[in-house]
Amino acid sequence: MLNLIEHYDDFIPMGRSGLNVHRQVEAMRFGFAARTKICDPAFAEQHLGLIEEIPTKKFADIIVKNLTDDTTHPPEYYNPIFDVPIDHGTSHSSIVDKDGMAVAITSTVNLVFGSQVMDPVTGIILNDEMDDFSTPGTPNAFGLWPSPFNYPEPFKRPLSSTTPTIIENESGDFYLAIGGSGGSRIFPAVFQTILNLDWGQDVSTAIEYGRLHDQLYPEFVDIDDVYPSEVVADLRGRGHKVQINDINRVAAVIQAVTKQGDVIYAASDSRKNGVAAGY
Repeated sequence: MLNLIEHYDDFIPMGRSGLNVHRQVEAMRFGFAARTKICDPAFAEQHLGLIEEIPTKKFADIIVKNLTDDTTHPPEYYNPIFDVPIDHGTSHSSIVDKDGMAVAITSTVNLVFGSQVMDPVTGIILNDEMDDFSTPGTPNAFGLWPSPFNYPEPFKRPLSSTTPTIIENESGDFYLAIGGSGGSRIFPAVFQTILNLDWGQDVSTAIEYGRLHDQLYPEFVDIDDVYPSEVVADLRGRGHKVQINDINRVAAVIQAVTKQGDVIYAASDSRKNGVAAGY
């Protein structure tokens, strides 16, 4: 998604215009379409090349030609592979020390209290990650339609939306550690926060700013009710089906720490009463 946005020279200077937000949503839609083609690489001999191709600049060069500035499209336009025509038990930590050594780590038991089974000896809550596999004909708990590449098999890892990320400056110095919780909303929320930083927001504002979410199915853009009304109207004008929701609901929750010059800035999402700590 970031590689797609990189093609627009006016994206950063233009800021959060209706056109740019439309491009942002379209990049998400292609991102979720690409997600349907990913699974455990050990079980993907026949399409391993595609999995390795998706994060490359070359792949974005091909896909970006299909992003249209005037309108959005039906889900099939984005070429997802399906077998049929909400924040829960996840947490993320972003950490950097005085030497610029960084950690971004996401842990999860998936849904609320996982499988709702606790080991009586260790007190560990067991997960229900089987929901991260695709079940033929049935969306998972986050409304994601099933991909045939992600059907369960012995010893196979289920597909996850977690995306703990570390970004460096061109010099190789630490710039950002970021990640979050929220099921299928995680990587679009991380994507938007990174773009907010590029638009000049500080890390706290970048995290707290209203978000939107489009995962192809269900067929609507879910938008926080604080999002600029003129941008929402612009999206509707380009054919997007818009659904407005209360920003105070727990959706995706982002944690990030960034270093700018000699100063470290950290922020933890208030959507889950997060707190940033320093030393």
